[in-house]
Amino acid sequence: MQCRLRQCHLRLVAAVLGCAALGACASAGSMSGAVSENAFPVQPEGTAPRAYVRYFPQRDDDIAWENDRTAFRIYGPELETAAPPFSSGIDAWGKKVRTPILNKWYAAGEHAYHYDRGEGMDGYKTGASRGAGGVGVWDTDDKKLYVSHDWGTYKILHNGPDYVSFRVTYAPWRVSTPAEPVSNPGAPGRKVWQVTVITLPMGSNLNRITTTLYSNEPGEITVGVGLATHGVTDGILGHPGNGRITYWDKADSAPDDKNNNGYMGAAEIVNPAQLAGEVHTDSDNLLLIKAQPGVPFTYYAGACWSNGLDFHNNEQWDAYVKAFAAKF
Repeated sequence: MQCRLRQCHLRLVAAVLGCAALGACASAGSMSGAVSENAFPVQPEGTAPRAYVRYFPQRDDDIAWENDRTAFRIYGPELETAAPPFSSGIDAWGKKVRTPILNKWYAAGEHAYHYDRGEGMDGYKTGASRGAGGVGVWDTDDKKLYVSHDWGTYKILHNGPDYVSFRVTYAPWRVSTPAEPVSNPGAPGRKVWQVTVITLPMGSNLNRITTTLYSNEPGEITVGVGLATHGVTDGILGHPGNGRITYWDKADSAPDDKNNNGYMGAAEIVNPAQLAGEVHTDSDNLLLIKAQPGVPFTYYAGACWSNGLDFHNNEQWDAYVKAFAAKF
């Protein structure tokens, strides 16, 4: 009898340890983009407000995150095959509720969240732009922004409820136009690669983003931090402070959406000590900053929605960004 009890006890201990090991592996995230859809616990809908981040393999490798005010996503490697071209910009979603919505919206289907059904919607077109705070490398000679492909690897660092934090890496990309056509990946020319940590606490519309750019060549890097223009001419560009810009324009809508989807506001805050200028392209409003290879730099970027709960015009949005306590 004692032997049987001892054997049962050992089997129970082994089972508990096995579950713990599986949980640890799942929560560690993926450094290759290939994880089970159940790698992270599904947050029940309708629960108390909380910050939440998840990898969504069912939507071509999205990583999406939210808090009680807003939501964002970045695109993964699978999307480059499913819907090229690549885009490493940050997409923004508007919310009308304080509770989590990501799992519900994704479960409803890829295009369902382009319509406001009472909780909010994806009304911010990112495309190949920098979206709400993506970066690129600005070539001061040919006046062009060079950007990475979609994220290559990721790891969830903290998954709520008070804040979320995760790390993504981007594979090397060229940051200049070669004098001659590039015939092989090892051809001469400057390349950079990127490691970024994004943190979003509760109560904030702005992500704290710390990025490190590495390079195969030494020397200063001019980084462009961007807000999408969406190709419009009636967007409102604001300057609520040194190293701070906002952009306010009409929210996007699906082709058959007859609703008035209001306006989306985007913003970014860079360290004034690093500020090197401001550039406007067809796709982005860019603040240029100076960075060194291997040295992290921090900035803030995010968005709001006029049909949401907190900001209803660009004056309110500008005031929020002006008063925001940025720490570099």
